[in-house]
Amino acid sequence: MNAPFDFSTRPVLETARLRLALLAREDAPGLLALLGDPEVSRRHDLPPPETLAEAETLIMDFTRRFEAGIGLHWKIARRDDPAGLIGTCGILTWQPWTRRAVVGYDVARPHWGQGYAGEALGAVLAWGFAHLGVARFEARVAPDNPASERVLARLGFRLEGEQEQPAVWTGGRRVVRLYALTRPE
Repeated sequence: MNAPFDFSTRPVLETARLRLALLAREDAPGLLALLGDPEVSRRHDLPPPETLAEAETLIMDFTRRFEAGIGLHWKIARRDDPAGLIGTCGILTWQPWTRRAVVGYDVARPHWGQGYAGEALGAVLAWGFAHLGVARFEARVAPDNPASERVLARLGFRLEGEQEQPAVWTGGRRVVRLYALTRPE
């Protein structure tokens, strides 16, 4: 198993087209625009931020989770525009004692269908395997999101089944599909 990651450092990931840096306060306007799009946020568990202050609070929550060593949430930006925010991708929960992590991602609607989600998530998965020693990644997808299911399938995730879970934002319950990817040998 890998040595524990030093959560006092702020990892930056780069791919051929993208730069992923942990979300910071200056990303609040971009995050507000991203999550303010109902087509992006409609499958989330929590309500989207409605004001800049709420977006800043959400980023502060992500920062606290990072500082506690239980999550990392990156801004997705194109390498030719590192200040811009075209999406987010992250290890939403990290359990070092079980070596399991849950991942999630969002991409702004103008950037859909360009492969950014898979490229960003691929970088996060590689980083998690290499630096956290993740043994199993999980992702939960709404059944009405076939594009996200294709992203996960291309990265090697397997569908394990469906599960019912509470829908915090909208109340009631909802069904999600559980995908998993285990550490390559």
